[in-house]
Amino acid sequence: MDAIAREAIDDVLGRALERMKRVQASLNANSAAQHELAVACRLVESVLNMSRAEQTAALDGDETHHPSPDLPAPMQPLTAREEEVLQLMARGLRNREMAQVLSVSERTAIFRVGNVIAKLGADSRAEAVHRARQRKLLAA
Repeated sequence: MDAIAREAIDDVLGRALERMKRVQASLNANSAAQHELAVACRLVESVLNMSRAEQTAALDGDETHHPSPDLPAPMQPLTAREEEVLQLMARGLRNREMAQVLSVSERTAIFRVGNVIAKLGADSRAEAVHRARQRKLLAA
């Protein structure tokens, strides 16, 4: 794709993202619609980040893909349940405590924690919480 077309697509995606965020801000914070819109926003942001990283690489004459260190790597969106687990991780709850809060088995809590860590590309709970804060998935 040539640079002009890529810039046009990025511009359209950027404007769409701005609109989505305005609508998201007007929705009830705990509504299903707000959650779905938040997931869609993160997907669009990931596409924009990848595109910008590719443009930077192309300008540098680098054909390989090296994302900019200040742009978070794209990630799979978290499910509503995984977002709950992330909130509990940020509060410092252990697996057994999470299981009680979520009314699931400890094994299920462990599984969910693993999914959150993997989706955030982290190696530990602490790193996952840190990355979530960088992506504004959690309050700083």
